Amino acid sequence: MRRTFVTTLLTRKNLPKDAAVFTALTLTRHHQLVTADSGDYARTFLSSTDKDQWGLKGLATLVEQTPTKAQTISPAIALSAFENAIGRDSWRYPSDTGKEYLNQLEQWGYHLSPVERIAAGHPAPADDDTDPAVDEDTVTAE
Repeated sequence: MRRTFVTTLLTRKNLPKDAAVFTALTLTRHHQLVTADSGDYARTFLSSTDKDQWGLKGLATLVEQTPTKAQTISPAIALSAFENAIGRDSWRYPSDTGKEYLNQLEQWGYHLSPVERIAAGHPAPADDDTDPAVDEDTVTAE
C-alpha cells in the first residue's frame, strides 16, 4: 500500500509543496542511500515499463530527453532510495532513516499501518494486543 501511495503521489498534477526540500535533504543528508540505490523503485513509482529507463542511468537519460520530468524524477529517486533502505525488520529495529521517511509520507497523507507506526517511532496503542509480526508484510507491501 505504501508504494501505491508513493506512485499516486508522484502522478498528481502537483507534488507536495515541500517535495523539493525533501529531495534536497535526501541528496545531502542521506546521499549514501541514493548512491546505494539502483533506482528500480523510482522506475516503478513513475510507472515506467521501458527497459531503457531502468536504473539511475536510464532515468538520467529520461531527464535529458524530457527536462520537464526532472521535477518528478528527482523526488522519485529520493523516495526510491528510502524505500530501498527500509527493510522487513524496520519495525523491530527502527532507524532514524526509516522514521524520517515514514513520518514524511504520513505528513503527505499516507496512513501508516500499525507496524509502520512502530517503525516510524510512534508508540504502539495500549489496547492493541496484536503481534506486530502478523502485519510484518505491510512494511514492504505495495
